[in-house]
This record gives sequence, structure tokens and C-alpha cells, in this order.
Amino acid sequence: MRAECTPPAPRYVASVSYPRSGHSMTVRIMRRYFGHDFRVCEFYHDHHGDCCDCFPCINSSINLTKNHDFELTDPNHPGIPKVKSVPYLVMVRNYLEASVSGYHLFLRRNPDTRKSWKRYVEISLPHYQRFIQKWVLSNDSIEKLVIRYEDLTADPYRVLGEIASFFQPGEQLDTARLGQLIDSVESEDSDAKRTKLVKGRGVQATRKIEDFRHFTPRFFRNLEKELTDEFSALGYDRRYAA
Repeated sequence: MRAECTPPAPRYVASVSYPRSGHSMTVRIMRRYFGHDFRVCEFYHDHHGDCCDCFPCINSSINLTKNHDFELTDPNHPGIPKVKSVPYLVMVRNYLEASVSGYHLFLRRNPDTRKSWKRYVEISLPHYQRFIQKWVLSNDSIEKLVIRYEDLTADPYRVLGEIASFFQPGEQLDTARLGQLIDSVESEDSDAKRTKLVKGRGVQATRKIEDFRHFTPRFFRNLEKELTDEFSALGYDRRYAA
């Protein structure tokens, strides 16, 4: 009688995500899909005693670490290095929605004014441009899986299946169990005061930028013009600058 083969533990993947691109939700699903075999470290957030404080991680027991490459906010800083031996999960989002979502976190330390919103854009827009140029458009030779938030929320079964398979290349995917996890996962609601988890809402996009307090078609049209190259390469339509 043949012994049942145990699939290998998920390999280590370095996650480089633009803020508000679905990383936290993805981690919740991957943790439940892989179970105790899946360990995540956010070294900049919760320094545990055994943390190597490195990105990519050098702790062989870790399967995923996250980084936003915030060093790119400095135009003279190249950001975190790319390591050719490490597979990368790169998560991105349309800047318009990402900026509105990120601004609500910015408000936890800043007043909600038109001036604050413009200041947030002044900081985050160059970071977004450098992030996309470096991690998506750069002609490098690293192994990477690029995920758009819009694809993650529009077709979560396919996209999260691709992500799970990226951790276990060549292994058969349990699509039924993964689908159940996707349907039941908590989603985040974030505002200026707190982030709360909403149970059982599944994977979906819930925010409309037209409802944003500081939304004006003209301002967002100018943002799209600033991002013409990035949006074209990522396949994002220009909704206000067309």
C-alpha cells in the first residue's frame, strides 16, 4: 500500500505591495488555506524576539513578509534591493482608489481638510509612480507575480488560486476549500478612527471615490494625467481624463 504523499510546505515569498492593495485580506485567506504551515512576519510592525529584521526574510520558518518600499518616497533612495533568488508577490491598485483609502488612515494623525488631502497626494503620488516603475514595469529578471487589486476583487477565485499556487508551484490546488474561504473571509472597513473587520462579507470592493468628501472631477482628472504612463501600462482606463 502506497503512503499518502504530503504536499511540501509553502515556500517563502516576499510580498511588495502598494498600500491598500489587498495584502491583509490575501494573508487572512492564505493563512487559513495553508494552516499552521504558513507563517507571516511583518518585521516593521511587530518586532518579535526571533525576528531577523531583514527583507527579504532570512528566517527559514517564515513563508511571507510584507514591505511597501516606502524608501521610494525619497527620490534619491533606490528602495529595498531586489534579490534574484527570491520570488516576489507584487500587489498594486489604481492610484485613485488607493489614495482615497490610504487618506483615511492618514487622517488618524492629521486633520481632515482640503490642504491635508493635497498634502497626502503630494507624498503618495511620487511614491506610487516610483513603485510601479520599479516593481511592475522594470525589465528585471526576478520571479514575480503581479496582482492588481481590481482583478483580485473582480475574480477572487482565479486570482487567489494563482497566489496560492505561487506558494506551492506544481501542487494541485484545493479549489473547493479555497472557494469556501474566499466566500467567508472578513473584509476591512477603515476610517479615520479605526479599522474593523466585517465578518462573512467575502472578497469585494466596497468604496466609491465619487462619495469621497474631497472628490472633484477636475482634481482626479489631473491625477490621471499625471499617471498616464503608469495607467496605460497597468491597463487602467482614464475615467475622468478621457
